[in-house]
Amino acid sequence: MLKRKYADRRHWSRILENGYYQKYVKTSEYSGYITLFTMKSVQEKLTFTYGDEEVCVVDNGYAWMQHFPDDDFYSVTTSFNEMGEPVQFYFDICRGIGTEDGVPYLDDLFVDVVYLPSGKVIVLDEDELDEALEQQEIDEDHYQFAQTTTQQVIQKLEEGYIPEIDLAKEHKKLFK
Repeated sequence: MLKRKYADRRHWSRILENGYYQKYVKTSEYSGYITLFTMKSVQEKLTFTYGDEEVCVVDNGYAWMQHFPDDDFYSVTTSFNEMGEPVQFYFDICRGIGTEDGVPYLDDLFVDVVYLPSGKVIVLDEDELDEALEQQEIDEDHYQFAQTTTQQVIQKLEEGYIPEIDLAKEHKKLFK
C-alpha cells in the first residue's frame, strides 16, 4: 500500500504554529498545484547531513513550498530558510498526484531525490523501495516505475532544467 502524503502536513506535531496556502497555476512554464507551508514556531529544528553538507530544513521562520505538477510523477518540496533562500529541493517520486477535499496529495513510491543549491544530488530511501517490493507493498511494475522516474529526475537535474527549481523564488512570491 502506498503512503499518501498531503500538502497541508496534517498531524505534524513538530510544528507549533503554521500557515498553509495553495494555488493552482497554469502557465507555459508550469501547470499544477503549488502549496506553501510556513513554520512560524517549531518545537524542534530539523537538520540533515549529506556528506560534508549540513542542511537545516525546519526552524522558526522557515517555509516549504511544494509543487504538484500535472504531468509528472514527482512532487518537489523547496525548503526556504528564514531569509527566503532555498536550502534544499526534495523530490518525492510518486505513482500519482490528486486532491482530496481540495488539498493536493501524492501517493509516495518510497524513493526520493534531494538536490542542494551546491549542485549535489542525493538519492534517498532506495532500501525502502527494495523492502516495499520484498514485502509486496508494491509490485514489480511500481518498482520499475519508481526506478525509471528517479533516473529521469536525476537526468533532468544534470541537464539543468526543472521548472519547479528555476521558478521556486518566483512562485513563492505568488503567496505574498
